[in-house]
Amino acid sequence: MRTLLYVAILLLLFFDVAGQAKFSQKELLHDLSVLKRIVTNTNPLLTNDSRVQMERMFADAERTFPLEQATGLEFIKYVTRLQINAGYDEHASFDLNEQLFPVSSVFFPVPIYLLGDRFVVNSEKAMLPYGSLIRSINGISADSILHKFLRGDREVNHFKHRLGSIFHAMYFLEYGGADEFIITYNENLKSKELKTVTCKAVSLRNAFALQNDAVFPLTKVTEQNLNQTYVEFNEITKGYYLQLKSFTGLSGDSSMPYTQMFDSLFKHVQSKSPRSMILDIRGNSGGLLLVPGLLLSYLAGTPFDEVHHLKMMPVKDIPLDYLKRIDQRPVATKSDGRKMLYRLYDGSVTQNGSTYKDIHFKREPSPYRFSGPVALLTDGGTFSAAAYFANLFQRSKRGSIMGLPTGGAARQITAGHMLEYELPNTKIVVSLPLMYITFGDAASINSTWDYVVPDAVLPFEKEYQYFCLKQDWGVQIKLNAQ
Repeated sequence: MRTLLYVAILLLLFFDVAGQAKFSQKELLHDLSVLKRIVTNTNPLLTNDSRVQMERMFADAERTFPLEQATGLEFIKYVTRLQINAGYDEHASFDLNEQLFPVSSVFFPVPIYLLGDRFVVNSEKAMLPYGSLIRSINGISADSILHKFLRGDREVNHFKHRLGSIFHAMYFLEYGGADEFIITYNENLKSKELKTVTCKAVSLRNAFALQNDAVFPLTKVTEQNLNQTYVEFNEITKGYYLQLKSFTGLSGDSSMPYTQMFDSLFKHVQSKSPRSMILDIRGNSGGLLLVPGLLLSYLAGTPFDEVHHLKMMPVKDIPLDYLKRIDQRPVATKSDGRKMLYRLYDGSVTQNGSTYKDIHFKREPSPYRFSGPVALLTDGGTFSAAAYFANLFQRSKRGSIMGLPTGGAARQITAGHMLEYELPNTKIVVSLPLMYITFGDAASINSTWDYVVPDAVLPFEKEYQYFCLKQDWGVQIKLNAQ
């Protein structure tokens, strides 16, 4: 079941942390009422019936609100346990920062990594050996912890992909703090001996600092580089490796900068006359939806069509109170916000209580296209527009896909434009996508959030083997292909 919103822990560390403020029941109920209004009036997935049902669930939550006073974090814990299904993907979130958490040392101290559905120790400096498989924490099984984090939805691959970096905060959010953590574990996949170690808790800031000792991701340094591409050509085997880290970051809202970039890239490909190509979009969290079809035109041999179906709530229904940013641009006044919104609705049609817009593309193969064999690498970090590209690539039968299922759904996303609201009392930021976007034949798309599954899925045992060797499995695939 899709939860109301996912919880994003923003790594914003403040030098002056005042601690957790307490809010009165009146203030918390006000925030809950505001949350109800913005979710029910901006959510493009809701039908009239589901909107009425959601309003009733919120009304019940307000009527039976149990907290006489609470911190912002306790408020979020209450809201996320309401089991209100808003239908969003991971574009929607509560954005929490360090100011909502206690300053005391009550946080889990061991960097972990999620491989498959297993928590693995991700540091050589921890009290547990690197690569150990965690079985329980303070008497709670690892499987139960993961189930609670995911709200029972094990298919949220993108959230699982980044869970290791926020595990400390997520554990506190779900189970509270502790002075120490009793951890049971197996040293490796073959070991049947269950060992136990007790680790002292650390502060949240120190817990995040410990991530600097984490072995994975191996590309921590290069991920800070703003360059979006990495290329490598093997002169002996004539294998070409192209990594695209993002579909965003270039100036402008059009595809023109990408046309120029791809022209340059694929001219370079042609100059090398490679026999094959590996295209790596692991960890690519998406960007402009104009880019996937454009990129495929540099690989496709024949013309193809694209259709994006956009659905939104009518602009008149979008709440302007507490709206702080649209697509990260500040909203100074209600009038300013209304003008910004109307620009986003240009060319749309409103009927039956929703606003619709279709965007059609007729893609022609680029004169610089690569026509040789292509393998695409994906993982749970392949999200949003990058997952849509994986879907286009798979549907076109352009080549094989290797690795792990994508983090984003294949044929639908909730994104397009982002609205950021700030709840008036707790100051918690609520990020909501304005659009529900489906691709291709809209009539064949239902509410199931299916993901792109590789032709060759990397088994857990193999992924764990690469992890223990501190090797990037994608690099090994590249080397084997060359």
